[in-house]
Order: sequence, then structure tokens, then C-alpha cells
Amino acid sequence: MNIVVINNSTNPDMAIYFEAKKYIDSKALIFAANSFFWGKDQVHLSSISPKNKLTWHFFIDCLIGLFLAIKLKLRGIDCLLFDTAHISNIPLACAAKFLRLKLVFTIHDWNPHEGSMAGATRLYNRVVKNFLADHFVVFSPIDTDVPTSILKLSGFKSNFQKSNASNQSFLFFGRIEPYKGLHNLVHIAEKVQRPALS
Repeated sequence: MNIVVINNSTNPDMAIYFEAKKYIDSKALIFAANSFFWGKDQVHLSSISPKNKLTWHFFIDCLIGLFLAIKLKLRGIDCLLFDTAHISNIPLACAAKFLRLKLVFTIHDWNPHEGSMAGATRLYNRVVKNFLADHFVVFSPIDTDVPTSILKLSGFKSNFQKSNASNQSFLFFGRIEPYKGLHNLVHIAEKVQRPALS
């Protein structure tokens, strides 16, 4: 099966993940991405949108998506893997669906977090789930009839059984947004420092 991995996100962390995947040694994989990556290592252009929002760039992305879907079909691609959620995935996915290519979507936030993008993420997930996806890659179990693959987001299981009581350092990792639970950080730190009950 020939697969194209698509990343339309320009977020720095998603860019790093995408760059790392390009080193996978496989003749079955090709890559397409936002213009931020275009021209690097034979990455195909899939979007010009600088942000994941509905702007005039999206209308250009509709044309890019149509041409890219046709190009991929003619090249013998069987499957498109959308590595990140992005508004510009939709026109490409619609054109690819019409051309009977298999569509796999990675969904990071199945149930959107609070914040300015919650409504857009909810709408994106609904469109993908109800009309486009042949398969999902998710990071926790979801309720859907679409086949899924569940991956660990960090790549390893955490172990809170063991702690070093002398260690006074804590790491908060994530966006500084209310839904991340920053207001609970002191309470969590106090709880982690307590000796484990035997």
C-alpha cells in the first residue's frame, strides 16, 4: 500500500514530528505539507494556510487539494494519512474521497478542550467522523463505528508508583490554558511529595 502522510499544521511541535517521520525508510511513504515545508526533500504542497482558521488562504487550499488528490491518484497512492487536524484537510479529503482513496485521520482531541478552537475542533471531528474517515488514529478509546488504532501520545506508560521524596522539582507541560489545570498544580505537587501508603 502506498501512503501519503499529510501535515498542514505550522505549529512548531507538529513540524518537528513531521520532520522526524520523513526519515522513516520506506518506499511506500511520500509526504505532503503546508508551504512552510514545500520544496524540502520532495514534500508535495498540500496547503498555504498560515493558520488553522477560515481565511482567504482556504479557498486557494481547495484548489491545491483538488490538484493534489488527482496527482496522488495518478501516482498510485492508496491511502492518505492526515497527521494533524487542520481546516485545509477537508477539501483535499473530499477530493480524495471522490477518487476512492482511503482516508485515515489522526485525532488528537476527540473531545475538544476548552478554548478558542473548541467549536472548530468539534465541527472538524464531526465532519471527519460522519462523512470522510475510513480509519482513525487516536490517543484514547473513542466511541465510533469507524475502525481505530490507539497510540500512546507520549510513547510510554507513566509510573506514579515510584517517586523520589528528596526531589523538589516538578514539570508542567502544555499550553498555559485554564483547561490544563494550572490551578491544581500546587495541590498535585503536595500530593506527589507525600510518602506512599504501604
